[in-house]
Amino acid sequence: MNAPARIEALEARRRQAMLTGDATTLTEVMHPSCVYVHSSGFIDNGASMAAKVAAGDVRYQSLEFEDEADVSVGDAAVFIYRQRARMLLAGEPHSSYTRCTAVWAPGPDATPRLISFQSAPMETA
Repeated sequence: MNAPARIEALEARRRQAMLTGDATTLTEVMHPSCVYVHSSGFIDNGASMAAKVAAGDVRYQSLEFEDEADVSVGDAAVFIYRQRARMLLAGEPHSSYTRCTAVWAPGPDATPRLISFQSAPMETA
């Protein structure tokens, strides 16, 4: 993996897919067994998260990012950032301010995939 440029491009693609509700792209960039931990503590896998986006159960209205950093170790890369999000969850408005960690590593076909994502709530400043 050619990080940091490669990880930034993958993250940008994933983020755009979240904003546009593009479940096909999410399925391409997320490993099906990805461990996706929401700020509430609820856990999805890559397949279930893409399905929620496809069904419209999760609809992101805006995403803002700050304090981005990345670390590469071997073929894996970790992207860390703060995120402000506005979304609809099951049709109900929701907003969050979180610290996020996204872990990317090559899948079985050597294509980098998101294998783990975790967000933790932060106090608003």
